[in-house]
Amino acid sequence: MKAIRKIPLHSGLRPVLLGTVLVLAACSALAQNVVLSFGTNSIFATNGLAGAWQWWGGAATVREWVTNDAAGDPTSGSIKITVTWPTGPTADYQYSVGLALSGVSSYDLGVTLNPLNYTNFEFDLLWDTNSTINITNHMVGGDPNGFGFGFVATQYGQTWAPNPNQPVLVNDGQWHHYTIPINPAWPVIPGVIFKKYMGYNAANEGTTSIFYVDNITFDYNTNLVVPKPKMFAKQATKGLNLTAAQPGGQYQRNGVRSIPADSHYWVGNTNPVTYSLNISEFPNGAAYGGFQSHLFLSTDGGTTEPDWNNPSVIFVQFQENGSGQGVCNFRFKTNSPNSNGVGSSGFFGTGAIAQLTASSIIGTWNVSFSNDSHVTIVAPDGTGTNFDMGADAAAWFLPVTTSMATYFGCQPNSPANIGQRMVYSEIKVTDGATVVVDDTFPVEDPSYEVDSSLWIQELDAGVNAIKVVDQYAFWVDWNKPDGFLTGVQMSDNVRTGWTDPGLPILDFGTLRGIYAGTNTLVNFPNAAYFRLYSTNSP
Repeated sequence: MKAIRKIPLHSGLRPVLLGTVLVLAACSALAQNVVLSFGTNSIFATNGLAGAWQWWGGAATVREWVTNDAAGDPTSGSIKITVTWPTGPTADYQYSVGLALSGVSSYDLGVTLNPLNYTNFEFDLLWDTNSTINITNHMVGGDPNGFGFGFVATQYGQTWAPNPNQPVLVNDGQWHHYTIPINPAWPVIPGVIFKKYMGYNAANEGTTSIFYVDNITFDYNTNLVVPKPKMFAKQATKGLNLTAAQPGGQYQRNGVRSIPADSHYWVGNTNPVTYSLNISEFPNGAAYGGFQSHLFLSTDGGTTEPDWNNPSVIFVQFQENGSGQGVCNFRFKTNSPNSNGVGSSGFFGTGAIAQLTASSIIGTWNVSFSNDSHVTIVAPDGTGTNFDMGADAAAWFLPVTTSMATYFGCQPNSPANIGQRMVYSEIKVTDGATVVVDDTFPVEDPSYEVDSSLWIQELDAGVNAIKVVDQYAFWVDWNKPDGFLTGVQMSDNVRTGWTDPGLPILDFGTLRGIYAGTNTLVNFPNAAYFRLYSTNSP
């Protein structure tokens, strides 16, 4: 059951940016738009920009305030961004420039805007005809497909404007105005991002993309109506539950690293080494395509994102396609730190060196190394494939610190997949006849969630991303926006007896929810009803 009371549209204080001066204005029916117009007194008016920073990517950027104003005002200006694309097929062909709304410093969260309160994002953009890259090359393909714009979601998360809403660049030396709808379910916004990833193209080597941005505006919603979120309950699947819970974290990784497996590696080992994972719950591939489970193997550990940070990584990806089949892709990269790798084996190259399609993703997948370079993959339905990754590639995995970090986890890969969860019912690693680790996650531990003698938690999303379920329990989730929610109430009678059980509300990115375990449900032996409530009624 759902119950949300009416709430006042305007209460408390709302941050308003006038030009680039931050003030706190009491809310009223005339609440204002938020505008960054980059006047000459701008807090951004320094070369390098205190509130703008090069976030990631191998393309160098220069951020500067200039007196090229969209309205032709000689006393005002704009932000100029110059991108110089790198050279060489192994370079990282992407850039990301963050712009904090506070203008104070990189990653600053001093000013945040709730998308629920705004309808559109607008800005003026001028593509400099002195850019040496072909404008079509900048626009077509890559990620995002288009100009490349999004919002900061947290200090490290991102929310990308959908490709159909990305600005279309015009190479005429004129200012153009763009309006992008804001989804009220997006995470709070502390800044904007200009970003583009492109695969290697020799024609782009050493070229420049130059553009100017002015009059960044968030249009206040003068007809604000807080929609009622929809709740849905689902019995929790026993095992290691992993949720893509980081708001805006399209490429967040959440999982565990096996401590016992670190000292067992296949290169130079006379025994076969097998990595097994049993997937017992997975997001529907037709609705949440791209969501992945994965196995990472790396000689360097100590990070939530070894596939990007570490130089040599085996990447075994498990996904469900739109037809409900399970698909396993085997990839690797070598000697490529802080990148996705390149070539046919590179993570974002022309493809995997091996692919196996099975009738379902649910069940046990086995990945075995019989020697340094020979690999066998067997799917839950018994279908399999075997191949050789090459002795030269395998040599890069010779452990230099007697360690082979072994990661099991998940990644959403799409903004629409944030908040989805998957479950491992068993993870097992064997070295010949030796069982290195075999965990069916039999004991729920609300403090540590996994056996600390077996696993290190590697979670971009923090504690909200992980839960070990060993009992009769339910996940009760609801979609954002959830407005002025106070909490969740339960009752065994839909008409009366509603109380708040005091369960923590967990943030799952595009969703929020609670976990109701046996200790809670024991008080509702016959029936359990849930509802959302708010005490902020007029």
